[in-house]
Amino acid sequence: MLNRFTSKARVSISISVSIFMAALNWYSFPVILPVLYKEWFLTSTEAGLIMAAPLIGQVLSLLFTGYLSDVFGGRRVFSVFSAITGLFSCLFAFTAQDFVSAVALRILAGIGFGGLYIPGIKIIASFFPREERGSAIGFYTSFLLASNVCSYYVSGPLTVAGGWRRVVLWTSIWAFPASLISYLFIGEERRDMKNENRFKMESLFLSPVFWLVNLSYIGHMLELYGLRNWIAPYIYSCALEAGYKEEEALNLSSAVGGSSILMGVFSSTIGGRLSDKLGRYRSIALTSATSASFSFLFGWLIGQPLWILSITALLYGFLVSADTAIFKAALTDVAPLGSLGKILSFQALLGISSASVSTSLFGYILDITNETGIHGYIHVWGWAYMSLGFLAIISPLCALVADRKPGKKLITYF
Repeated sequence: MLNRFTSKARVSISISVSIFMAALNWYSFPVILPVLYKEWFLTSTEAGLIMAAPLIGQVLSLLFTGYLSDVFGGRRVFSVFSAITGLFSCLFAFTAQDFVSAVALRILAGIGFGGLYIPGIKIIASFFPREERGSAIGFYTSFLLASNVCSYYVSGPLTVAGGWRRVVLWTSIWAFPASLISYLFIGEERRDMKNENRFKMESLFLSPVFWLVNLSYIGHMLELYGLRNWIAPYIYSCALEAGYKEEEALNLSSAVGGSSILMGVFSSTIGGRLSDKLGRYRSIALTSATSASFSFLFGWLIGQPLWILSITALLYGFLVSADTAIFKAALTDVAPLGSLGKILSFQALLGISSASVSTSLFGYILDITNETGIHGYIHVWGWAYMSLGFLAIISPLCALVADRKPGKKLITYF
């Protein structure tokens, strides 16, 4: 058997490469959505529900994967659930044929995906000291974002060349080698028993700062997933409005959508380092307030020159992802390792549940503000994107209040 590496650098690279491979399928659906609009006669509400389905699966998964990470270790949980998400994603490629089957399979794939990100953070927290975790989690998150980017970039050209089923299959199979890498190349995690016996989960729920941070995280996730799930269909409609052919519009939506998420690869790392120096809550407030302002503007740019739209999409993508790693780092600063999986899963449970609502709500708003969305060409996007802006305001407001709380501690040990 291969030696299991335990150095910080090798652990960081191994888990980051694993999350990159396992998540490659995650954002293929928004790119192929214009094709499925026609093939399956979808409404925007149905499309939103299909995109929300894996988030629902993640919510179900998070109910127990945090506990499993604390008991069996993040490495084992990551490996098993990577294989699960790969299996059901591949089944989607072969068997999905309508709205109902798509929702069912994507929920099951989401259950697998829900066992990846949080266990990965648990692994990082067990090998890195607190003063380095912001940067380490930012690096790990940047690989997840890079995977999302690749998913966007390849999905458009592959759909044009060989159809949407090939796209789903070729972006899904990489979850299986990711399962092996995460298990073989990462050693047993450190379990720090300091403060473990004194830690009480009830103390979290009595902490105002804990709830402020998580409300802020909910605002972040409402905006983040609304943008990422709907940017490709939006760019597709903008390209058709500008006179592009359908195949050209599909490729353009893939490129611009992927590039928007690509900006998050840089901003998540920068945001993590910024939070190590400026402070977690101030960094969250700064980045989230700026990204919310873009949500109010972005949806009204249809009909404008595509170079203006593209530049705005890049800036929007940079800002909306900048605080992604900071929320996780804030919890790893104060939580004992033996309970970190449960705490991170609880935070993710709140965020992903909210993200599933905003993704579905976005599609519903598109339906009620447009005459028809059945052909994938939607004219009015401004109101749907503005809804993300209103929801995102929660994030900076709660972060600023948390920053003013005495001590700013999330947890009290008894």
